[in-house]
Amino acid sequence: MRTLFVVSIAFMATIFLCNAQTPQTHYVTVKDIAAKKIKYKGNFIQALSWEDKNGENLIILTETEMKEGKEEKDGRSKELYAFHYIDKSTNTFQQLRQIYDFEKDCPFDVMVDHVAGSLSVTDLDKDGFAEITFLYTVGCRSDVSPDVLKLMMLENGEKYAIRGRTVLYENGSPMKDYAETPAKIVDASFNKAPKAFLDYANKQWEQFKIVKMGE
Repeated sequence: MRTLFVVSIAFMATIFLCNAQTPQTHYVTVKDIAAKKIKYKGNFIQALSWEDKNGENLIILTETEMKEGKEEKDGRSKELYAFHYIDKSTNTFQQLRQIYDFEKDCPFDVMVDHVAGSLSVTDLDKDGFAEITFLYTVGCRSDVSPDVLKLMMLENGEKYAIRGRTVLYENGSPMKDYAETPAKIVDASFNKAPKAFLDYANKQWEQFKIVKMGE
């Protein structure tokens, strides 16, 4: 009986340590954001809230509608945003960081989209400040070719990034491409970050870089 009790304590301790790296997040709706009197640009895509040393946190992902140019030669444009807000017990949210990207004057198909399922909140270095990680694509293309892929990781106002391109798969195999964009470039900002940050970012990149054609 004593052995079972000790094992149970060890098991619970393991669960606690694992959970310490993953802050408890909550899905946030447009109505929730309006109630907090927070303004944002673009159309709502997804939002999460959690608590850490900054108090209550909120990450909002948005995209604008594709806009046609005033003249045919102007092409199409689309924008993308991510807003990180915090509330340090003042009942007033303040913007800690904003990510903005776009494709403008594209004469072909515009691809500026958050990657579905890529938003996550962690505390990999266990410092009490959560990391926010998400990926999105940017592209202007007239054929079947990779888009520019970007991964952003935010922690307490700091930004860490990986940039490159998506990998197209067809019938279970990668397609050949002739894109000029490098396959993957890790920003120098990761050199000053805990190793766990880049390890996690690389894992997310490998998971979400693949685009399966026909799905």
